[in-house]
Amino acid sequence: VEAVPAEADATVAVAAGVGTVTGQVFDDLDGDGVHDAGAGGLGGWTVFLDGDADGVLDEGERSTVTGSDGSYRFENVGAGTVTVGRVLQEGWRATAPSDNLQVVQVVADAVTGGADFGGYLGARLGGVMFDDRNANGQRDAGEDVLAGWTLQLDRNNDGSVDATVVTGADGSFVFVDLAPGSYRISAVSQAGWLATTAAGGLVATATSGLLRSDLDLGSGQSASI
Repeated sequence: VEAVPAEADATVAVAAGVGTVTGQVFDDLDGDGVHDAGAGGLGGWTVFLDGDADGVLDEGERSTVTGSDGSYRFENVGAGTVTVGRVLQEGWRATAPSDNLQVVQVVADAVTGGADFGGYLGARLGGVMFDDRNANGQRDAGEDVLAGWTLQLDRNNDGSVDATVVTGADGSFVFVDLAPGSYRISAVSQAGWLATTAAGGLVATATSGLLRSDLDLGSGQSASI
């Protein structure tokens, strides 16, 4: 009869099993970090299993590219706590999650869904400053542009000045890389001039990726108004 060994002959490793991780990269139009119903998926985005949870796609880490509907899928992922990261594209800001990392619990032989990523593309709000000779609040044929005027941007209409720009030689201006939200655009008054377009400026709502160039502001010389 063989004697019972003092130590085990071998160590048998019990596999924890593997599961699947799924999610979607979506366009967070209002920038609130919530995956709203109907939010558009973003195709062509890189998502990866972030082994060291540093937010960077390192050599050797598994990655995939989202489909046309923004969805992605990792199969054969070891069960346990897994960090999923996203490679942000130029001009985009992360909203969900704000640190751009999803930490999920992978269960063997199961699909762990909902590892979604939201973000917005900075908006642009612009227009032209013009000499409103007839003070009707609209730019009519023959009315000149106003170069060298300072425009102010007030986010959320709280009375603060969040940004300024100066109109170019063609009277144009643009505020760039704006987060979704409500903005008021107004001109800094100059001596002898009165605003004609709107009292206190124009209000516009920015959403992800919005491009507007029709926010024209008029001002007329007080002697002609």
